[in-house]
Amino acid sequence: DAFELLDDVEVGGEHHLYEASWGGGVATVAGDVVETEGAVLEARATSGTWQFRLRYHDRDGVRAFQRACIDHGTPLDIGKLYDDDMSARERYDLTEKQYVTLRTAYERGYFEDPRATDLYDLGDRLDVSPRAVSQRLRRGLSAVVSNTVVVHEPPGS
Repeated sequence: DAFELLDDVEVGGEHHLYEASWGGGVATVAGDVVETEGAVLEARATSGTWQFRLRYHDRDGVRAFQRACIDHGTPLDIGKLYDDDMSARERYDLTEKQYVTLRTAYERGYFEDPRATDLYDLGDRLDVSPRAVSQRLRRGLSAVVSNTVVVHEPPGS
């Protein structure tokens, strides 16, 4: 039964986003979220474990949720913590070069159909080779997908 206190995590801003995994009853957890004034943004079950993305206005709400889980004997593992004030680059685990390349590609119409630009034009704008642009786009898109679309496996699976 993994449990991690958030007291050691520095967060800021008005809202905080958490990803937690546990194997307890989903009805109890849902009740705990409601009682502690949280919001369920996403819920998925994989391999007998529920994963939730929750939003709380502050750390006090998260602490109340953690206490409720403990009181009900619900194992809890806080997987990831996101601060709403984080930049997109930080939130999606992008390097500065990947972020700039993705943003430039988007702004220049690279993702439109038909494309309004190509790797050569982007390379000229970024002062790198078309191959470097392609690699940055591939790695950057992989980071964005892994942090938005892909459900991360719970710890120990």
